[in-house]
Formats: sequence, structure tokens, C-alpha cells
Amino acid sequence: MPPGTLISTGMFIPEGEDETGVLNLRAGVTPWLDLGFGYTVDSKKIIWSVRLQPLAEEESSWRPGVILGTGSVQIAGSDQSVFIQLTKTLEFSEKFSARFSVGISGLLPDLDRGYFLANLTMSVTERWSPFLSYDGLNFHLGLSWLPNDQLFIAGLLVEMKNPSLLVGYRWIF
Repeated sequence: MPPGTLISTGMFIPEGEDETGVLNLRAGVTPWLDLGFGYTVDSKKIIWSVRLQPLAEEESSWRPGVILGTGSVQIAGSDQSVFIQLTKTLEFSEKFSARFSVGISGLLPDLDRGYFLANLTMSVTERWSPFLSYDGLNFHLGLSWLPNDQLFIAGLLVEMKNPSLLVGYRWIF
């Protein structure tokens, strides 16, 4: 996330099994670091978020970016995890691209079990992107829409069965 950017999101999962709402606030501190926190409505937990990108993705080669961090990796969950991910975007045309990420996470404080992570986001137009995510326990399918450069909205099926809505706003200072 670029420095001077602040992103707030709210996810609403009316029929969620673990959580029915998750609120987040993240800020870009440097080109390689963002910090934030989240709040889970049902379990009333604060989740800290630190994302560090020691290696940026190189567009002209196959080299992926590397992201290390802590935060919640389970969609609509209240976990505090640590994770490492590799990310790569492939552009097929000006409006069509695919962003892949794979990684592993562990739940704090134990780290006794690892969870495989995977994401695929397709940009099919400038403003619409279908996505598929796996958080180590479940798959989640969604579609995001950017009505303008600040607002973003996504509808998704949490665990492939619970309809949810994510709304976010981006401030740039």
C-alpha cells in the first residue's frame, strides 16, 4: 500500500458462523510497510495487522513479491496469524490481468499447525474483478467493484455458502 494511504473496510456476514462483522483500518507507512488493526464484532477481539514487503514483485521478470506479516488470514474470522506469501501479477492486456498469491500461515501464539493460503484475482475490466481465496480452512468466492478510485465494494460467499458484503474506502493524503 503506498505511503499516505489509509483504507477502512467493513465486512458484513449476516449468517456467519464465526463472525457477522469485521471492521479494519490500515495505513501505508512506507512503500514496503503498512500497519493497521481490525475489530471482530461477535468475539469482540482486536486483531493487529503488520505487512512487510521485503521483496517487491518485478514486472519484467517472473520474480514474485514476498510479503511477511501478522493479521487475520481467515476470511470473516477472528484469528491472529503470522504469514508469508509470494505474489505475482500477470498482465495479458491493458484491462485483463491475473494476480496469484500462495503462502503459509500459523495461528499465534502456538504456531503448532501451518495453513496453506492461496488467492487468485482476475481483473476483467478496469472496475470489476472476480476472485477466489483459500484461507487454509475454506474457499471463498467473490466479485469486487470499484465505482470510483476511493470506494470499493465486494460481494462474496464466505465458506462458499454465507453471502456477505465488504465495503471499503481509500483516503490518500
